[in-house]
Amino acid sequence: MADRPRHESGFSMIELVIVMIVAVILMAIAIPTFRSQQSIGRQHAMRSAAELVAGGISRFNGDFPPVNASSFGDPLTNTTRATALRRDICPVNNSNPVCRSTDRLLFTTSGAPAITSWPDSPYGGEVTLVRGNCAAASPPGTVKVCRLGRDGFEVTAWGTSTNGSTIRVWRGVFA
Repeated sequence: MADRPRHESGFSMIELVIVMIVAVILMAIAIPTFRSQQSIGRQHAMRSAAELVAGGISRFNGDFPPVNASSFGDPLTNTTRATALRRDICPVNNSNPVCRSTDRLLFTTSGAPAITSWPDSPYGGEVTLVRGNCAAASPPGTVKVCRLGRDGFEVTAWGTSTNGSTIRVWRGVFA
């Protein structure tokens, strides 16, 4: 057999392995940073959604202040009372399109929603509104409202930290 001339084109196996090792090291640095930035972005989006919901809650609270009589309840924190108010404003067979909107029991005295477009949750689906204990942790994407004193209220928003644990990402106190 005759010796064939060797062609020196292409990369050697060692060179390819070194390039792959460098690529893996760069990815190991970049991926956690990217995930951290994603988490921070979701937190900011949740804060924005919570501020929008807080504005609607403020309008609702201005139109329907709490009632002292325990038989009526507080429409802000008591969904039964809010539902009764909604029925008073918009009876069941009302043809007014404003009354047919989905408003999460946050509406104005005319029956119009206090929030015209319910925000999406950066954690999937829509923002969930919970009435009750604002201090207790909630699933990411939840906005909580609770009463502070006679006329004030607190709104909290819940999301995830960069390590994946549930944290409060926003708190607003309104008097």
